[in-house]
Amino acid sequence: MRTYIEDLNGGKPKPITPEGIEADTASPDGKYLVGSTASGSLSFYALDGSAPRPVPGSRKGCGSIRWSADGGSLLIDCRGVPAEIYKVSLSSGTSTLVRELMPADSAGVNAIYNVVISPDEKSYAYGYIRRLETLYVVEGLR
Repeated sequence: MRTYIEDLNGGKPKPITPEGIEADTASPDGKYLVGSTASGSLSFYALDGSAPRPVPGSRKGCGSIRWSADGGSLLIDCRGVPAEIYKVSLSSGTSTLVRELMPADSAGVNAIYNVVISPDEKSYAYGYIRRLETLYVVEGLR
């Protein structure tokens, strides 16, 4: 896995991230992508090829969802059950819990993934994995 950039008019793809790293959340100015690092935190990967920079206030094991409408914050998804969505201020590094996601019927839910949030941050969607089993009790067998 790796993220590349390629000129639509031709040329070879140019790597943006190190091998094994995917970045897919574009900054509003189009100069950076946000993705995880090998250690599990988040970094900015510049499209001009300059060195990656850590996202202030990012948490290990969390993924980026989208930039805020004003471009001053990043919404991140800390995967778990329930999933915790934080808004991280890029100027101060402070993070604020804005939402916990869990289906109304949480029986058997063991993963929440693919969180998307609308630009106005009022609507969201996500997927989840539910695992249910049936237990049979048999008595009197010999």
